Amino acid sequence: MAWKKIRHMPVVDEQNKIVGLITNTDVQDLSKHAIEKGISVEDVMIKNLITISQYESLEAAKNLMQSNQINCLPVVENGSLIGLITSKDFLN
Repeated sequence: MAWKKIRHMPVVDEQNKIVGLITNTDVQDLSKHAIEKGISVEDVMIKNLITISQYESLEAAKNLMQSNQINCLPVVENGSLIGLITSKDFLN
């Protein structure tokens, strides 16, 4: 994640349904021992996700992110991941 400067990674199942999200903070907070011991993605990922539909406005997405104090908002269609909106998308 650090090498590619990725701050958020969605976790999807075989049907491309989003089941979690891993953030760079989640990974940074892990001890070297936990990583070497083989901690799983499932153990680290955020499971109770806030998502948005592709048909919602960008203003709605921004408000949802601000009100929930999150920096990444998965965009889904019928539970399948189709994109990500991050706080960096609103910087310009």
